[in-house]
Amino acid sequence: MTGQTEGVRLGELISALQPDARAAEEALAEILRTAADLPPEPDTGIGQLLQEWEPVIAGIVAASQGGQDAAEVRSFLDDLAGQLDWAALGAVLRRILDGDRGDSLLDGLDPVDTAIASEILTRLAAHEQAGS
Repeated sequence: MTGQTEGVRLGELISALQPDARAAEEALAEILRTAADLPPEPDTGIGQLLQEWEPVIAGIVAASQGGQDAAEVRSFLDDLAGQLDWAALGAVLRRILDGDRGDSLLDGLDPVDTAIASEILTRLAAHEQAGS
């Protein structure tokens, strides 16, 4: 499968690192066995959380584009900042609302916060591209 994925040439890499064809073949087989034995990643429920956060996501996108009263969104973000679990996300969402689209926005966020902020940034970028 690695040979079927564009840019993934694991066999070639192993061959370059291990010129003995038999040893390279065994190494590749071991890597593939190990990968197949890995347990599946647990479902973190991020999709469900994105659905639950949809009104907030849509509101921030709309407010960032001038389509919704930003004061209402800022009030929500103030409330979010007071909640320990959501304070980091609240700070990032405020930065997005203020126009920040920098690469460092997602640094330090947990997976749920990252998914929410990424969804907002993706929608804003799509809107900006459509407007271009």
